[in-house]
Amino acid sequence: MQDRSGRLEPLFTPSPRIKTKGGFGQKGTGCREFRRLNNAADEVLLLIDSSLDEAVDDLESYIVDIRQEALEPPMVRAGLSDWVNDWYEDYDVPKNIINIVVDAMARYIVYLQSEGKSPRTLSGVYSDLQAAGMLVMSNDYPEEGTASEILDLFSFPPWTIEFKRKFSDSPNAISRYERNLEGFSNFLKILK
Repeated sequence: MQDRSGRLEPLFTPSPRIKTKGGFGQKGTGCREFRRLNNAADEVLLLIDSSLDEAVDDLESYIVDIRQEALEPPMVRAGLSDWVNDWYEDYDVPKNIINIVVDAMARYIVYLQSEGKSPRTLSGVYSDLQAAGMLVMSNDYPEEGTASEILDLFSFPPWTIEFKRKFSDSPNAISRYERNLEGFSNFLKILK
């Protein structure tokens, strides 16, 4: 498929979970682009009374949409761009600091998506990152500093006791929060 596309850049996000035994098949769906392409192909096959050219054009437009989405900035691809304005309105924090934090969170989400994490796992990560960001913005953000100084606030799960007080006192939720923020912390170490 890559050879036929005529493109030098890869069509799919690399994923260690993809199995290529005889093609991608149903078990080799580790990258989200492949899943979207597979769903698009299924939709095109459901078109009734369409010529082959129309079906090919529809599939090509799906592929172009997938490619354009992959070129968007991480905040847009992860769906976190609203957090910048929301946090800027809710907290007395300079916008550049919020941008640094949300950009790092978005890069982490995009990384998890490329690893093939399930929507359920990603939903938990979204909510835990949002809670951590809100706790940091309301309690202890630096007035200024470099990106690494700002992101050091996330070098360990921040404000766990406040998370328990304000969001959930469930042991499972607290454990998930700590686990997700440790993953984010480890990602930040790689990012540096």
